[in-house]
Amino acid sequence: MNVALWITAGVLAAVCLVGSSKKFVPRKKLAAVGSSAQGVLEFSPGALKAIGAVELLAWSVRS
Repeated sequence: MNVALWITAGVLAAVCLVGSSKKFVPRKKLAAVGSSAQGVLEFSPGALKAIGAVELLAWSVRS
């Protein structure tokens, strides 16, 4: 059971780290990734940076 929790925590940390790319990658480039990423254009650049910062904080708290 303990191993499963560590694996889950590791996967969630990786997802948060990848998600924090919103802080560093321009939104036009994020939108060009695929059709599922088109929603990124609905947010302002400041909002995307804030979302990326929160995801990066979530990753750092987990570590």
